[in-house]
Amino acid sequence: MTISKLLKCYPMRYVEYDPSPKDKQSTAEISIRVAESEADFEACAVLSNRYIREADLESSREDTQRHAAGRGNSVLIACLPDGEIVGYARVTWVGVPPKAPDNVAPPGFYLGGMAVAAEYRRRGVGRQLTVHRMKLLSRLADEAWYIVNSSNEASIDLHLEHGFHEATREFVFPGDVSDGPGTILCHAPLGPTASRCPGCPPA
Repeated sequence: MTISKLLKCYPMRYVEYDPSPKDKQSTAEISIRVAESEADFEACAVLSNRYIREADLESSREDTQRHAAGRGNSVLIACLPDGEIVGYARVTWVGVPPKAPDNVAPPGFYLGGMAVAAEYRRRGVGRQLTVHRMKLLSRLADEAWYIVNSSNEASIDLHLEHGFHEATREFVFPGDVSDGPGTILCHAPLGPTASRCPGCPPA
């Protein structure tokens, strides 16, 4: 399933964001790996249902499995030492459909679809998932992309730490579906052949 279809079926809810509190300890014992088993996909579905509207458990599980099986796609999960899964995040390959408009979002690897259990937020889980996804992409491509709503401050701040900058707000996503009004296309160069977007700093 493409990102556009996912957003069309399951509009995201953004968790309340407060960047100031520092009262939670980091979760150093978290390990990150690729989701592979039925149990992994089931755990991702449970997390999805807490934060995504109109997604039943079975649909969420099937969607995660389809996504993981797609060309270039990955689902990474954050696990406690006892194996409990407390977060997941996706990498999605997005192509350009035939007869796409000139301002269609570029083809490439996109970050998206992250959820963390409420009791483990602000403990570094989302950051570790993003670090591992960026390491994965640095071996596959010279750039990464993601789309975000301008009101999703938590996601914007997190991705700024990993080299993303605003590319443009004047774009369409494959399927003509965006993350609601105020959607931003963001870009992170990873290697020497990365493309230059309108938001890239001067060479």
